[in-house]
Amino acid sequence: MPVHKDVIVAILGASSGFAGLVLVFLGFVLTAYQGLGTPVPKRVKARYQRLALSVSVAFLLAIVCVALSVCWLLLRHPAEVFYTSTVAVFFAQLVSLVGTAGFAIRRLFD
Repeated sequence: MPVHKDVIVAILGASSGFAGLVLVFLGFVLTAYQGLGTPVPKRVKARYQRLALSVSVAFLLAIVCVALSVCWLLLRHPAEVFYTSTVAVFFAQLVSLVGTAGFAIRRLFD
């Protein structure tokens, strides 16, 4: 069984890397959205807006996971709720990554 501290440190590193990559992808999506111009149908813009929202949620989950990890590390006697929450949010992050990637790939073939 791994030690809680090792798990939290690993999650902290993975979540911060995840946040950086997702932020870059969000920049690509926003740049593409801004490059559409004005005579574009609302349906096309709505697709980019939904994708940007999905990526933003993934980024927010990563930031929350980093914050929970840091809180767990800073506390002298961390509560079990911080550990459980950190692990739960990390798995939610993974689900959001797969969901966002699937959403983006599906949009390519629509």
